[in-house]
Amino acid sequence: MPIHHLPDHPSLEQLRKQAKSLLRRVRAKAPEGIGLVAEFHPRPHRPPETYKLADAQLVTARMYGFASWPRLREHISTVERYSRSPHLAPVSGEPSGEFLRLGCLTYGTDDPARTREAEVLLAGHPQLPTTDVFTMAATGSADALADALARDPALARTQGGPFGWEPLLYLTYARLEAPGAYEAAARLLLGHGADPNAGFLWDGLTSPFTALTGAFGGGEADQPPHPEGPALARLLLEAGADPNDSQSLYNLGLGGSFSDEPAHLRLLLEFGLGHGDGGPWKARLGPTLPSPEQMLRDELATAALRGGPRRTRLLLAHGAEVDGIGGHPVYEGRTPYELALLSGHFEVAEILAEAGATAVHPT
Repeated sequence: MPIHHLPDHPSLEQLRKQAKSLLRRVRAKAPEGIGLVAEFHPRPHRPPETYKLADAQLVTARMYGFASWPRLREHISTVERYSRSPHLAPVSGEPSGEFLRLGCLTYGTDDPARTREAEVLLAGHPQLPTTDVFTMAATGSADALADALARDPALARTQGGPFGWEPLLYLTYARLEAPGAYEAAARLLLGHGADPNAGFLWDGLTSPFTALTGAFGGGEADQPPHPEGPALARLLLEAGADPNDSQSLYNLGLGGSFSDEPAHLRLLLEFGLGHGDGGPWKARLGPTLPSPEQMLRDELATAALRGGPRRTRLLLAHGAEVDGIGGHPVYEGRTPYELALLSGHFEVAEILAEAGATAVHPT
């Protein structure tokens, strides 16, 4: 059965209204209501007048890929818990808060001028790097961080600052010109219990922006990578970060900074991209997050669509399905081979053909 996609910023109240509307349509024997019940209710063959609100809620949940209404309700609660909107953070009255607001990527208001403003603040307030655990992380002030964590290890996982982030996120999303001891600072945080899978849902969207995402950079505005990005990414993965990082893949693939020198892909594949259970974010977000296998299909489709022969060879060498169908609407249900031909990427098409690709979606 085709699963519908939850709208952005899902609201439990709107979903309740949707279920009540469905119930009215079913009782009125409206074809679209009866059709949804037939498709998604586990016991669809009952007289329409016997259906209750609980039945309509079950159908609503199942049409979005959730086994039950409580599971859907739990998902909405999870989205609310992890949602952050760093691009909407107000100007801070405190120098430390304003420094962090300006000195980190927000994926909404990123501009080199912001970094320059952060550097000016830093020059005017020499104490800023050691104000708190968040500025220590953002500036890579490893010595001060070591002292703070020795006094209180729980600081490694505390949330705060202008974005409500953990220190590891301020570290990996920081984009300052002044060099800091970032790898050493990250090791300290991880050694004191920081979560290598730390992340947030940007404005409620269900593709987590993780610490890995921050280290890699990229995106629709070509956000720069962290100055110690490769080392930080490897450190996070070695500490247990799940390599099936959907937002990193999007930012450096379909929706952002595409290059056919896929160092990030090599690293993620080395640590198991395309395999496993998807880690803690998949457990939290369930059917709204692609499976690891689907992420690999999407990556091969992206390589075909945007023209990446090196990516294509790399993905095929790591078991990507040569005729796997990408899940994003932009792929239009086409095979990678079709996408490569239609996009004029004939070298990629030849690579795929040699690997056994077919011209159409296999039936």
